Amino acid sequence: MKKLNELDSKTKISIISLAAIVILGLVVCFLTSNNKPLFIKVPANIEAKKNGKVIIMGQTLPDTSVKIGYGIIGDKQKSDKNGNFKLKYELTTNSKETLKITAENDSTKKSVTTVVFPSKSDVNSEKESSTKHKTSNKKDKTPGISTSKYTTAYVVKFKDYDIIYLINEHTKIIAYTTSDDHSISTTTYTGDFNKGIDFNLDGLSMHAHYKYMNQASTLIISDNKGNENKAYQRDPEQVIQYYDLSK
Repeated sequence: MKKLNELDSKTKISIISLAAIVILGLVVCFLTSNNKPLFIKVPANIEAKKNGKVIIMGQTLPDTSVKIGYGIIGDKQKSDKNGNFKLKYELTTNSKETLKITAENDSTKKSVTTVVFPSKSDVNSEKESSTKHKTSNKKDKTPGISTSKYTTAYVVKFKDYDIIYLINEHTKIIAYTTSDDHSISTTTYTGDFNKGIDFNLDGLSMHAHYKYMNQASTLIISDNKGNENKAYQRDPEQVIQYYDLSK
């Protein structure tokens, strides 16, 4: 009986020792994994697909919040258990854009930038369209809408017609017209494009804001009924010429 008791005691000590070693190992692994410095990796340059869609694939620490810009409107998500993430973006102009990608955990924030380029096929298509328009649109310069009055323009494209917004960001004036009716409505707006602007157009209350914070390429325009339209930024001179608005 004594030998059995001694054997039981030794067995108990062995089990306790083994459990302690396992627990210590888990604690060491946990502390080591959580002491890794925060990092974020994305490609320096990314080419958009033909339709302007962009996929930003990168890596950071596991289960870390990752976002484009401030994450208010742009895409955001958490990385998977291996630290991989995939963010979506839409390039709406045929010019490059620099995007800020930020990884953030409870105590640290890390940011990098990537340059997004339009698809080569989209760039070539716009060049061909611009060349054809210039050769077929030679006309007299009758006084009309002046390009010097506007700092930017936005176009909403529908199946049968386009809506054109010409904006002066200094005087906060918006001129509104369409591709099938060149009558002009002019009004003023309040606010800024990041937080949102408000204006009244022919008796209809309107609101607009950048789709992505600090990036003017896309404007989301909505009315008081909740209808939303996506407007793409264009050069006002090219818009006035393309839609024959100078007459």
